[in-house]
Amino acid sequence: MFQATDNEGAGLSTKVPLRITLLDDNDNPPKIAHPKYRVTALELADELEAPLTIAATDPDSTSEIEYRIISGNEYGLFKLDPHSGQLTINGSRLKLPNVDVSTVELLVEVCS
Repeated sequence: MFQATDNEGAGLSTKVPLRITLLDDNDNPPKIAHPKYRVTALELADELEAPLTIAATDPDSTSEIEYRIISGNEYGLFKLDPHSGQLTINGSRLKLPNVDVSTVELLVEVCS
């Protein structure tokens, strides 16, 4: 019960029930399902050969997981959905730059 009194405690007072809800604190980092993901795509392809979604969970019930590419995407070949973790080809076709590139390694940050 919560009691409110006026006149510095000497006046009238009233009591009301009070409900306090405690929310889970965001104190745990997200856990990534797999440490490495691999996928293949042919040059000029419009999609990856197999769909790729980075999977992560967070034990904190109030947390929302976000994904972002933090390195390796210098040519802008890929895009990562910040909410689902789905990796796709950026644009209508995978167009490699005029350099000898056969492997692209992306570093993805998962945060909550």
